[in-house]
Amino acid sequence: MAKESMKARDRKRKELTEKYAQKRAELRAKVKQGDLEAMFELQKLPRNSSYIRYRNRCKLSGRPRGYMRQFGISRINFREMAANGLIPGIKKRAGKNLFTKKRKEMYTDPIADYLTRIRNAIKARHLFVEIPASKMKKRMTEILFDKGYIYSYKFVDEKPQGKIKIALKYHPVTKESAIKNLERVSKPGLRKYTDTENLPRVLNGLGIAIISTSKGLMTDKEARAQKIGGEVICYVY
Repeated sequence: MAKESMKARDRKRKELTEKYAQKRAELRAKVKQGDLEAMFELQKLPRNSSYIRYRNRCKLSGRPRGYMRQFGISRINFREMAANGLIPGIKKRAGKNLFTKKRKEMYTDPIADYLTRIRNAIKARHLFVEIPASKMKKRMTEILFDKGYIYSYKFVDEKPQGKIKIALKYHPVTKESAIKNLERVSKPGLRKYTDTENLPRVLNGLGIAIISTSKGLMTDKEARAQKIGGEVICYVY
C-alpha cells in the first residue's frame, strides 16, 4: 500500500492538471506560432499543473508501479482479482498460473541429471524411469545393460529430443537394486582425464568406470585392453 500523503499529493496534481488544461493548451498553440510572451506565461504556471507531473496509481492500493491502464489497477491486484474470479471474462486455469508461460527444461549437466534420475528412481523403488535422450546417454544405457546393472531399456524417438525408458533391476528375494551407487566424476566445472596407465579401478574391479575416449564410451576394462585413455565420466557399482 502507498502512503496516504503520496496519494493526496497526486490528487492535488490531478486537480491542478484539470484546472489549467485549457489554458496550457491555448498557450502551447501560441508558442508553436512563435509567440515568446506566451512561452514566458507558460513557464509561470504552476509546475504541478502539467500532466506529466501526475502519476497513474492503482485505484485500490495506490501503487504507482505495474499500473495497467486498461483496468486502472496494479498488476499485483489484477492477478489476485483474476485468480479469485472477480474480473469478468478472465478465468484462471486449474492447476496453472494464468500469467506464466511453459518454459523448456534446461540442464547445465545432462549426464549428472541422467545419473540423478536413476538414483532417485532406485531410492523410490520405481520399476521404470524415463530420461531425455542423447547419443551419450544412449551409449551409457547400453553399457549399464551389458554389465547387468539394469533389466532392459528402450529408446523412444519423439520430437524434439526423444526419451530413454529404463527398467531397473532388483534382486528377486531381497529386493536390493543391482546399482548401489552412481558417482559423477568429471564435471563441467572440473573435467578429469586419465591416461592408459592411470585408469581407475572401482572397488578393485567389482564396479565399472565409464570412460569417454577417442573411440567412444567404454568401460575402464575395455579402455585398458585397448590401451587408450580419456575423460572419466562416472563410477557405477
